[in-house]
Amino acid sequence: MNRKSVGLFILVLGICISSCQLAINTFQEQTVTLLSITGVPAPITGAIPVTILDSSQYSGTMAWSPLVSGTFSSYNVYSVQISLKPKPGFTLNGVAANSFKVQGASSTTNSANSGVVTAIFPETTDSTVSILEIHGVTPPVLGGAPSTKIYETDQYTGVIRWTPDVDVDFLNGIVYSAIITLEPKNGYTFTGIDENSFLVAGATSVTNCANSGVVTAVFPVTEDAMVTITWISGIFAPALGATPATTIAETSQYTGTVTWSPEVIGTFEASTEYSATIILESKNGYTFTGVAANSFCIARATCAQNNADSGIITVMFPPTLATPVADIVSENIGNLMLVEGGTYCNTRGEMTVSSFRISQYEITGAQYAAVMNVEDPSYYSSTPNNPVERVSWYATLVFCNKLSVLEGLTPVYSINGSTNPEDWGEIPQDADDVWNSVTANWNANGYRLPTEAEWMWAFFGGVHCLGYEYSGSDDIDSVAWYYYNADHTTHAVGSKVANELGLYDMSGNVYEMCWDWDGPLPTTHEINYRGPASGNARVIRGGFFGSGALECARYHRAASWLGGGSEVMGFRVARN
Repeated sequence: MNRKSVGLFILVLGICISSCQLAINTFQEQTVTLLSITGVPAPITGAIPVTILDSSQYSGTMAWSPLVSGTFSSYNVYSVQISLKPKPGFTLNGVAANSFKVQGASSTTNSANSGVVTAIFPETTDSTVSILEIHGVTPPVLGGAPSTKIYETDQYTGVIRWTPDVDVDFLNGIVYSAIITLEPKNGYTFTGIDENSFLVAGATSVTNCANSGVVTAVFPVTEDAMVTITWISGIFAPALGATPATTIAETSQYTGTVTWSPEVIGTFEASTEYSATIILESKNGYTFTGVAANSFCIARATCAQNNADSGIITVMFPPTLATPVADIVSENIGNLMLVEGGTYCNTRGEMTVSSFRISQYEITGAQYAAVMNVEDPSYYSSTPNNPVERVSWYATLVFCNKLSVLEGLTPVYSINGSTNPEDWGEIPQDADDVWNSVTANWNANGYRLPTEAEWMWAFFGGVHCLGYEYSGSDDIDSVAWYYYNADHTTHAVGSKVANELGLYDMSGNVYEMCWDWDGPLPTTHEINYRGPASGNARVIRGGFFGSGALECARYHRAASWLGGGSEVMGFRVARN
């Protein structure tokens, strides 16, 4: 090798050595600088201890002492040993002794060059109760039952004692007080509570001593409440051959008897103008004092009159027809109520619906079983008059066609060109393209599911609509079985008040299936709208026994995937 080559070799070797040195310097680990350890909350009574943490320079695990089983206890001095593990590029070498800090700790220690940190915290104490509004204390109402427990919170429970003592129900003309004794839950205390700081809805005064959970709530004197249910159900316009009602549908506020003029012997006669005198009797706790004149309503009446402060109502009806109205009663499912055609707004656009009939009640388990020749499939089948549920949308098609044939009517539904359900095969348990291709003969006189537009028009009360939030009333408890009164089960159909058309349970009890595929409501004016051409789910309406009030209200929509049925879903049927 000549002198020139040797020089070139030395130059290249020097460059390589410099590059290696540069690489070594580049990957040299940095000493951890995040000395304030975050993510370690100080122990609080009732809180769950944190056991891991993470930062940009290290991760860590924590071991608490004394050992925590579930949550931190009161009046303990807790310490935690934090084991830090540096992330790539970082090292604990160079960390000084006792240089780490943990917020809330009374002392924090670590050895030099070590990520094992011990933090000691102050003694845990109970937190002062902060939920000051007490729920579950029902204000006394004449005839009402006294509540004995408050609604439990995550801070306390509580029992209620009434004074004067209540044997069964609250009496009239008495000022009742509720003595509420609150019991704090683990980790909470009434120490620190100011006097008279609790609140109880409906009370005229609420008092408590400082640092005490014994609360006295005084309520106004009990008195009769004015009758507010002005829609009277159970009485229907006279029709040739129909039997007159002699009592109204009982409500939570009153009962009532009905007498007819001219007197009816057996059934209503043709071409006669009948009037009815309804005598309402208020229930315990209610009065007609304060009721305005002519404030009661009866379906299809031409006139309903009552004096102020009175429950005696005179009702006039149109003359009966010379011939009976067809299709009023089915021997298999009962009354089919006439819904005269009309127009309403669906919140997006107008819907016009032709006249049709719809079953007065939801189809019951017993009715379904009889038509289908099966056992009642319902989960809640304690009585024969509970609505059927756990039936699918596909099963309703079979029911409608079988019922149509049973009563000598033309079936509506056709699958693969056949209206005979025996040709359709087994009812699918999952979504099925063949069954989804079902067609409807809208001119047939047989039974079918109502369209969503028809169902909504019937919910509103049709041409007799009084604008209620729920079907038949603004008082949901009078018309619907729902979360707050149903006790988590269905109830016999027709056991609440009917709507303006005499239809029961259109709010609550069970959701009701409609014909329509689910999809956006149209914004244009539609006539006899029957939904989108296709979809993945079918519309259901009305809410069910576990629904809140919002789901039972007039504009709430829901949908059900096709396939097996649900214990919250049933149906009623319609006819042209």
